[in-house]
Amino acid sequence: MCQCQQGHFFKDKSCVPCSDPHCAKCDLTGSTCSSCAGNFKVAPASQQCECPLGDGFYRSNDGLCLPCPEGCERCSSGDSCAQCKAGLLFGATKCVKCSLPSQFITGDSCQSCPQKCLSCDSRTGKCLECAASFRLRQDSMCGCQEGTYFSERRDECAPCMANCDVCFDHSTCVDCAPGFKLVFDGKACKRNSSSETE
Repeated sequence: MCQCQQGHFFKDKSCVPCSDPHCAKCDLTGSTCSSCAGNFKVAPASQQCECPLGDGFYRSNDGLCLPCPEGCERCSSGDSCAQCKAGLLFGATKCVKCSLPSQFITGDSCQSCPQKCLSCDSRTGKCLECAASFRLRQDSMCGCQEGTYFSERRDECAPCMANCDVCFDHSTCVDCAPGFKLVFDGKACKRNSSSETE
């Protein structure tokens, strides 16, 4: 049996064009596409070739399915963008990422990641990596390591008083290390006596 060229099917001893001009392969009736030419995709419901509009493609005036500009999700031509892909922002003429890893997109602008965050999720702003001496907390914010507090004056984590795990500042402890208890209204951590730990 003869092989028909792309976009045609065999009928009555000759090759006949598929009913959809964008169809690369069609069934024996010519009405159902199994694959499409170019950037067209088979639509599951109709089994016809469609340009995946809103998925980085647009249909040109001459009926071609062409890619949108780089990073663009919805466009009406190859040089204009209506909506950028997730994680990108519309710049002066094209879709761009925020210029710093410590920024994320909110609405139509780049915002700084939370305080002491080196990089954050480009869509949600949740911190992914904290600066040195900080730890990533469960709420996706950066906090000082256990046994330290944030010193605004020094703009860094500074150590709590001796044997203190959690403090407001160097002289006010909230929670002492295991085996110690708060004394003097949080001004010191004293070792538990042997009778207190039994």
